Amino acid sequence: MQFSDTYYRSSRCRGCKKKRSFKEFPKVTNNKNLSLSVLVVKGERQATAACMLEINPSELSKMSQLLKDVLTWDIQQRPITPFGATFVAKVDERRRARTDNWVFGVVSTRYSPARGYFEVVERRDRASLIPILQRVLLPGTEVHSDDWEAHFNITAHAATVQTHRVVVHAANFVDPVTGVHTQEEESARSRLKYKVKMRKGVSNYNLQSFLNEHMWRDWRGEADAFNNIIEVLTRYFTSNPV
Repeated sequence: MQFSDTYYRSSRCRGCKKKRSFKEFPKVTNNKNLSLSVLVVKGERQATAACMLEINPSELSKMSQLLKDVLTWDIQQRPITPFGATFVAKVDERRRARTDNWVFGVVSTRYSPARGYFEVVERRDRASLIPILQRVLLPGTEVHSDDWEAHFNITAHAATVQTHRVVVHAANFVDPVTGVHTQEEESARSRLKYKVKMRKGVSNYNLQSFLNEHMWRDWRGEADAFNNIIEVLTRYFTSNPV
């Protein structure tokens, strides 16, 4: 799977671009590092985690960002995509409030709640969206979407899309004739919005990192948080010696 520069940058130190390590935080014990890792995977709020672990909130914020970088690295090493094929994929894109950024989402109906892939894009035109569908979907996938013009005739532009069905949201949320809808994608996006609200917002700079963390938890993290994070940390620090 190909990753954009956004993914690459999010796995590096913001300043020097070098890999970061828990060794950068010598005042914090390894036990607390591990506890924080599990809390992050579980989606615990940073303020609550800082209180539970008795860590300075500013130090915890740095450590939390490091963990997000590690989870992004794991997604790069073990991609969650492609998916789809025998399971329908629902797609949609939304502009972030008060910004020019869009988040393009592709979710699989195989899971409940739906799991998916989310990427920040500058524009929601065909040139931006079709390459993503090519990367994240298996050949032969059926796609359901709204009637946005960039989605028009996508079977002719995305080789992975075999069938494309449309619901006109201006008229109905569920097409009364075909039954086509994008409610799984709407639900997945609502979960994202809830997590953003719980964190009291996510900056544009950190948005893709936040999405990566969310995707990792959905696909790998939450079923067995402790063992999953141990495995990832072991692989990360073995592959990236510091």
